[in-house]
Order: sequence, then structure tokens, then C-alpha cells
Amino acid sequence: MLLLVPFALGAALRVGLAWSDQVINNDTTAYLESGRSLLDGEGYSRYGVPQLHFPPVTPVLLGAAWDLTGDPEAAFDLVVVVSGLLLIFPVAALARRLGGDLAGLGAATAVALAPGLAVIPSSAGGGSENVYASLLMTTVCLVVAVGDATGRRRAALAALAGVTGGLAYLTRPEGLLLVALMVMAAALGAVPGRAAWRRPWSGLLQHRGAVTSVVVPFVVAFALMAAPYVAFLHGHTGRWELTAKSRDASIEAWRAVAETDRAARDRILYRLHDDGDRFRREGRSLVALAVDDPAGYAGIVGVNARELLDIVVVPRLAGGLLGVPRWVVFPVPLLALAIWAGWRRRRSRPVPLLAAMGAVTIATALGFFVQPRYLTPALGPLCVLVGVAIPLLRRSGRRTWAVVAIIGVLTLAAPVVDDIPADRGIFDNHEPVEHEVAGEWLAANTAPGARVMTRSMVLEFYARRPTVAMPAASLTATLTFARHHGAEYLVIDEFLMSRFRPQLMPLLGPLPWPGLRLVHELTHDHRVTRIFALDPAPSQTSIDPPGLDFVGDS
Repeated sequence: MLLLVPFALGAALRVGLAWSDQVINNDTTAYLESGRSLLDGEGYSRYGVPQLHFPPVTPVLLGAAWDLTGDPEAAFDLVVVVSGLLLIFPVAALARRLGGDLAGLGAATAVALAPGLAVIPSSAGGGSENVYASLLMTTVCLVVAVGDATGRRRAALAALAGVTGGLAYLTRPEGLLLVALMVMAAALGAVPGRAAWRRPWSGLLQHRGAVTSVVVPFVVAFALMAAPYVAFLHGHTGRWELTAKSRDASIEAWRAVAETDRAARDRILYRLHDDGDRFRREGRSLVALAVDDPAGYAGIVGVNARELLDIVVVPRLAGGLLGVPRWVVFPVPLLALAIWAGWRRRRSRPVPLLAAMGAVTIATALGFFVQPRYLTPALGPLCVLVGVAIPLLRRSGRRTWAVVAIIGVLTLAAPVVDDIPADRGIFDNHEPVEHEVAGEWLAANTAPGARVMTRSMVLEFYARRPTVAMPAASLTATLTFARHHGAEYLVIDEFLMSRFRPQLMPLLGPLPWPGLRLVHELTHDHRVTRIFALDPAPSQTSIDPPGLDFVGDS
């Protein structure tokens, strides 16, 4: 019953964000298409090409929700809202274990309103963020329960933790690092008393029978969950690897995504080969890129550190009349409170694991690249510790408790309230709805096999037409490339062209449009989108045109 209020607050905020969300993003289109393909028995693929970039849990959930709702956007909203609300329960359970009912209530409220768990997954996420966080925190709960259990129950709980940990890895591959932490925590939990923390290695050896009874079922269950996906990757790449996602075209492309310079990254990923008929895409593992250019990698880490500081520490102003400070992922006052509570309760069994999860999440982001949605795994542990801080503060005096409680509520709730009427606030995304509309027009007004050149994966998803990727080249080279690969239509939209293909912006102006014939035009939010037919139509076509694809985090 205590969770009803935070659950209702969280549901209201998430439903409001879902209501304001107007179009899915690139990641979501890949999830939906891959999940639908797998559920339809056509293999784990995207438009007939094996899906190697994303693991399967989120695609399956979104594909099933698409089947249930019949609408891609509704499917995304359903998964994001439900998984975000489910996260409340394991977080509240852990906080309640550490600090009682009041701690559980405070942690649940933090989950309900924290921007990194409510706003970011809806406005900037692809659908995996809260699914991943919920699976991780559920695994933490099971690991804690393993330490309390004995005999067969202990082994069963460890195996169940391996299952949920495996699902977390199959949601986001970096989950493997956090699951490794949980295996170690489960092993230490099998060591009685304080020996696990005072002399961990000797304690593990002394009680190796109990440790084995926990670690073996955990690891075996995890391996059984992960093995089919690892075999799938090996079958298509020829390499034994746990993810095919950590690859990029070059150290320069990697730095561009770290700096959020998508235009520079686009020029690298979609630059033409000397023959003008293909791209210079040669993906390599991020580890290999870092080893080959350590100075370049050090520069990327520096960029990531600055970006992390900006995202975590620097507040923005809410867009309403009050202009209250709004942090991107988590209010800094509550972050400080969580760190204080973690230090005060550092000898409690779950706390070192929670702290380690936060540290590994930050280290992973620094080592690869930083985006608000990649910090989600650290927010569940932070919410637990915020809840734990409440009873600690209550013991220190009524005045202190009241002041901190008011500050906590204000930093979480005031920006949301202030943003409700604001232009370009959290409920006013100004998304490129024109990509969906243009895609639907192409689906209704062109032949099923007609090839379309576009930069938008969202348009590709709604058009249901074979797509030719748009090169980062001049108009003449772009049209030559389009004709070589049999593209019958070219889509020029102001939203993307102004950022990624400014050399094509003249096509949004008046005549002439050499080699093109305007067949449709639409305007959304004062932005123009034009669909051209190549005139005359291409006389040749390639067998396998280069399509839009994910390279690194493109």
C-alpha cells in the first residue's frame, strides 16, 4: 500500500510523456523490425539482414507489444511505461531491507520522478533502458536473497539470478560486466559473518563448498541464457564474441560520436569510395582502434569526461515561468545525499554491490561514450541509497529531516510541474513527425519494390520499401549513386538535411532540380519535406544496394 502514491506519480508522469511522444526513433525501428521478424519465424533479422547490432530481449518485447497494440508507437510507449513502473518494486524492496518502510517509500518516489528513469527513456531512449534497469535491479534483489537462503532454495535463487542476469545481458551487452559483479557478490554472500568483507579471498576458500553451491547454478543459468545468442553471432561473423556492437569505422568516427558531432560522423560513415559506387565502411572493434591509436583514445576519454560532467552536474533551467533548475539524469542534491547514505551504510551487504554498479557504469561510459541513457544502470542504485538516507536523516533531527525532504521533493517534482506548459519542455519534443508521414505516403503511393534514397531510418520503417543509403557527397555524386543502385525516389527533409547534408538543401528551394521531378511535398512544424522521383527513372540497378545501418552508435 505504501507504494501506491509513488506508483501513481510515476504512472502519471510516464503516461503524460508517452502521450506527448509523437514518433519512434532509429533504435526503436530496428528493435521493432527485428523483433517482429523473430516472432514471425523469419529469423532474427532486419529487412532480411541478420540483426547483429542489438541483442534480442528488447526487440522481442517491442515486437510482441506491436502485435498486441497494432501500432509501433503504442508498442514503444507500452514497453517504456510498464518497464519503468516495474523498476519501482526491486528498488523499493532493496531500500526497505536496508532502512525500513520509509526508505522503501523514498526510493520508490525517486524512481517515479527521476528524469533519467522517466524522461530520458521516453524522449531519448530506444526502449531498452528501463527494461535493462529493471532486470539488473531484480538480479540484485535475488543476489541479496541468495545470501539469506540455505540449501536448495539458495541454489534455486542463484539460478534464477543467472536467468535474470542473462536477460540483462541479452538486453544490453555491457550488462555482462555488471553481472560479473553480481556473481562475485553472490559468492561473498555465501560466506557467513564478516569474513567476506574483512578477508574475502580466505573466506571464499574456507567456505568453497557454499560458494560453489551459489556460483555454479548462477553461472550455468547465465551461460544457458547467453549461449544461443553467442552462437548466433558466431554463425554470422565467424568470430567468438559476446557482442558485435562495439565496433566503429575509425577512431575519428568514434570521437565524433563522443563529441555528439553527428554531422562529422556522418561524413565518415557515408563517404564514397573512389569509384563513387560504394561506401568506405570498414568497421573494426573499438579495442583494436584504441590499441592502434592510444593518443586518439585518450582524447576520446577526455571528451567523455567533459560530457559526463556536463550531463551529471550542470543543471538546465525548466522552460516554465519559474525556470527552476533541472538536471538531465538525477538531481545533484540527491546524488550527494545518496553518496552520503552509501558511506554511512557501507558495511551493509548490498551497498558495496550498489556502489560498484555505479562505478562500473561510469567507467564504461568514460571508456566508450557518454549519453544520458547509458547512465541508467547507475540510477537504480542511487534511488535505493536516496531512500536509505531518509531514516538516517530522521534520526539526526526533525528540522534537518524536513529541510532535506522539501529539497528532495522540489528537485524532483518542481521541474516537471514547471515544464508542463513550456515550449520545448519535456512534454513538447518537436520530433520529426514528417519522417513518419512521408514514409506512410511512400507506402501508399509507390510500387512495393521501389527503392527509396533517404537518411531516415524512421522513414524507411514506415515506407516498407527497399532503402538506399544517402552518401555524404555533392548533389551530382548523390544522384549518380542513386541511379547506380536503382533508387527511384529521393527524400529531402529539412530536419536532417540542414544538419547532415547541407549541400542538398537547394532542393528545398525553387527550380531547377536537374534530374528530379517533385511528386509530393509536406510541411510539419515549419519544416519542409520533399519527395522527388528520379527523372528519367534509373535504367540499371544493383543486386544489393547499401542500406542504412548501425555502425557503432550511428
